[in-house]
Amino acid sequence: MDGASAPPTGATGVSPPKLVFPTTRLMGYDKPREDLVRAYGVWQRRQVSHEQKGWYEMMQHLTLERGYDLDIIASNPEWMYYFYTEENDIPEGCAWSYVCDVKAFHEQRERL
Repeated sequence: MDGASAPPTGATGVSPPKLVFPTTRLMGYDKPREDLVRAYGVWQRRQVSHEQKGWYEMMQHLTLERGYDLDIIASNPEWMYYFYTEENDIPEGCAWSYVCDVKAFHEQRERL
């Protein structure tokens, strides 16, 4: 396959993972999805130093801008990691935490 007909890739030449469409929601929520993304962003920012907070604010903004919710993030961790790092230059460690902590956030909310 020549370069002209190759599928598009991210800035580093990495192809995006396939998006997963589960048949049922992974989590039930008691608030509007956008509000939960904002609450998740606040929860994440409480766990990092001032110098990292901007990255978490950016991921929250990107998530809301694209209409994603916590269920999409939890269902598609590889795709969301790619979206944050390859398409939006978020540092890998910040993106990994943002993507992987959704279930812990949900479990903590259920205990309250």
